[in-house]
Amino acid sequence: MSDFTNISTAVLSAVAAAALGLAITMWVASNRLAQPKVRFVAAGFFVLFVKCLFSIYSIQGHPFHHEVYEMIGSLFSMAMVLL
Repeated sequence: MSDFTNISTAVLSAVAAAALGLAITMWVASNRLAQPKVRFVAAGFFVLFVKCLFSIYSIQGHPFHHEVYEMIGSLFSMAMVLL
């Protein structure tokens, strides 16, 4: 693998870890504060986590056609915006 692939994977892994941590934090906060609307924020961070995993999978040598990758990435982005 190239250096660019390794750097991209490392950055996406860091973003995925942060997104998962924030999703868990928001979920716990929604339970403690009795604010169910905060769960939408948690769901948005979880969608970001899944999007990062999908990107890592694609970068690591399991490429999709560019059009498929763009469509799935756009669907993840739209889900985050809607949440």
